[in-house]
Parts: sequence; C-alpha cells; structure tokens
Amino acid sequence: MEIEKKINEANGLFKQGRLKKASSIYQNILSQDSSNVFALHGLSHVYIEQENFSKAIEEIQKILFQRPNDIEALNNMAECFRRIGEFEKALKVFLNIKKIQPENSMANKNLALVQLIMGDYKNGFLNYQSRLEFRKSKLKIPKTYEWLGDKDLKQKTIFISSEQGIGDYFQFCRYLPMVHELGAKIILDAPLRLKPMLNSLKINFKYVGESEKFVFQYHCPLISLPLSFQTTINNIPNKTPYLFTPKEKKNYWEKKLGKKRKKRIGIMHTTHLNDKNRSLKLNQLDKLLKLPFDFHSLQISFTDEDKKYLLKSNIALYESEIEDFEDAAGLIDQMDLIITVDQTVAHLCGALGAKTWVMLPFIPDFRWLLRRTDSPWYPSVKLYRQSSQGNWMSVIEKIKKDLLTEFS
Repeated sequence: MEIEKKINEANGLFKQGRLKKASSIYQNILSQDSSNVFALHGLSHVYIEQENFSKAIEEIQKILFQRPNDIEALNNMAECFRRIGEFEKALKVFLNIKKIQPENSMANKNLALVQLIMGDYKNGFLNYQSRLEFRKSKLKIPKTYEWLGDKDLKQKTIFISSEQGIGDYFQFCRYLPMVHELGAKIILDAPLRLKPMLNSLKINFKYVGESEKFVFQYHCPLISLPLSFQTTINNIPNKTPYLFTPKEKKNYWEKKLGKKRKKRIGIMHTTHLNDKNRSLKLNQLDKLLKLPFDFHSLQISFTDEDKKYLLKSNIALYESEIEDFEDAAGLIDQMDLIITVDQTVAHLCGALGAKTWVMLPFIPDFRWLLRRTDSPWYPSVKLYRQSSQGNWMSVIEKIKKDLLTEFS
C-alpha cells in the first residue's frame, strides 16, 4: 500500500512537470523492488520527457523482460527509436504491436508515421486513416459516406473536409482538380483565408462555413486523398505550380520592390508549431545574412531577441503589409530564392513552384522523407537536414556554401 501511494505521488509530480522529484521517487522504489513495473514505466516516461532516450530504452527493456506484450512499453520503445532516427527498429516494434492489437489506433497512427517517412506510402497512408479516430469534429459523418477512390463520383457531391494545418492544405489541395476531373461536385470547408488561393486551382467548388448545413453523397478528409488516388513515391502528382498569385497582388509587390539590384532572398526562420525543433533565432543566420544579397523577411512577428538583431541588420521587413497568403505569395514571386524552416511557407512556396531551400531538423516531419535532398512533392524545393539533433550550424554552413556557388 505504501508503494502504491509513492507511485501515485510520483505520477502526480510527473504531470506537474516536476521531473527531478518524480524521478527520485521512482528510483527509490526501484532500489527496494527493481522489478516494479509501475515505477519502471514512470521512470521511462521521465527519461522520454527529458529526451534521454537511451536511458528510457533501458527502463523499457526491463518492463518487456517481464511483460513482452506490454503495449504501453512497446509503444514507448518504438517512439524512442523513432525520435533517435532508428526507423527500422521503430517499424519492427510497431508492426509487432499491430500483431498483438490490430485495432490499436494510437499504435497504428504511429506505425503510419514511420512508414510514411520511410516512403512506404501504400501501407503508410492506409494506416494513417487511424488518425481520424482522434479528431474532434462536430460533424458525425457515417462510415457509409466514405470515399477512398472506390466509388463513381460522376454528378455526385463530395465533401472534402479540412484537417490539421494550413501547410497540409497547400500540399494536398493538388488533388482537388483530380477529384473534379472525375465529374464530382466539390464542397470544401477550408479556412476562409485560403479561399483566394484555392480559387487559382481553376475548379468549381462550393465553400461552406462551420455552421452551414449542406448535403453530400460522399466524404473524404483532405489528407486521405493520396490514399484515394493510390499515391506512391513514383506517382505523386507533382507538376508545379498548381497555385498562383492573384494578378493584383503580383503587380502590387512588383511595384513595391521596384528594380532589382541584387539577388533577392526571402527568409522565414520560425514556426509556431514544434518551435524547439524547427525554429532558429535570427542571429543563428548571421553568416548568411551578411552575404551580399538583398534579404527580405516573410515573418509577421518577432521575438524580443530577434528584434534586437534586426536593429543592426539590413533585412527588409513587411510585418504590417503581409495581410494574407496572397500577399505572402506576391512577395515570394519577387524573390530569387526562399530559405525557410519547415512551416506553412515552405508548402506555399512548393505549390507556387518557387525556388526554395528548406531547413529541416534531425527528425523531420514525414512529408520530407529521409536522407533525400529533394522532395518528390515539390520539384522546386531543396532540403537541408541537420546532421545531428539540434545542429543548425551544419545546415547553415552548407547553405552558405551553396549561396556563394549558385548566386555569386
């Protein structure tokens, strides 16, 4: 009973983020009972939170020695492998979980992310359907409405629902003309601010707001479209551009920037999602920003630290002038190159066919695959990957070298 109280106390401390104190209690319990599974689980969670994955794996192995089919331990083991870049090992563990619990949605979703980043789109997109079980939606759409490329759409109305981020919409809206070519009438609930860019797809669609009632025969979430069209690495519909800047925005930015005197390079250095892994501080780009080019920031907000750097830099800023994605697209059109972290702008640039260099963390999002310097989704994009966790210097040095080679 005393052990149980201590476990509960440590679990509470863990939830509060008091990792050191929680770890101390778990270790104290294990000093008395080295096989206590609850303490081993708790300690492994502490190590995962601290990103000490090798220590976490040690504790998880002790659990699996006692309980080979412990799903929580197996899932954590696979996640540790994934986060240190051991994708083959992660895949093996996730496939083992699928054998033990075929309907485990979380494990299937994690399995999908590994398969997708490894380029196994056939199985990856199929298993990625499990993500839908975690979506909180006001729409309760019966399974019978599901369309995955298996039913005739001619003269039928299909609702293609949005999900996840704006970058996903820029990446996967390429499939909408393909749906349109099947004779379908399309309904979209895309974020309203995307509507002008989506209009450039030159297809007919009905836009619906959140509270609007509408009738349809079929439904497909946006990110299920690659599955519906049986997408593989070799048949991605990657002809770009497929999005275009409205003419008035193109003219506005062309006039605003005036005559070009040097190569123009657009910069996007932060993202609001996964900031710790994906973002840089402006001073980390100092070696690039001192090169003899005209630099233009696509950011619309800056940290206090970045603002101090900007006081001594010549970067052109447009914080109050980039009001929407059409403005961003118009500014991108005026650049010779965009250098960006993995965020919405990277996908917008790719969709516009703009020459773009994307700086990626050591463990990237599945959309960028592994080891490649190109993207099969975006022919105009080049990828620069960290050589080790958190090592942006290797990325910056490579970009600097390529800038001097290609633009000088």
